[in-house]
Amino acid sequence: MDKSQIILELVRKKTKRVTLMLNPKLWEMVTQTAKEDDKLPTNIIEELVIDWLNAKGKIKE
Repeated sequence: MDKSQIILELVRKKTKRVTLMLNPKLWEMVTQTAKEDDKLPTNIIEELVIDWLNAKGKIKE
């Protein structure tokens, strides 16, 4: 399975709920910027996590 397929599976199979504690101003900036990009804040966070894992070599083919 190539990286793109692995990433698609990671994005699609969501069964773990996670609670984040963030500074209210930080969350407001995230939600506003996500809205400007026509995205959901949770999708932005998910993209950041996947990019970070990929950069660390944790997502392997």
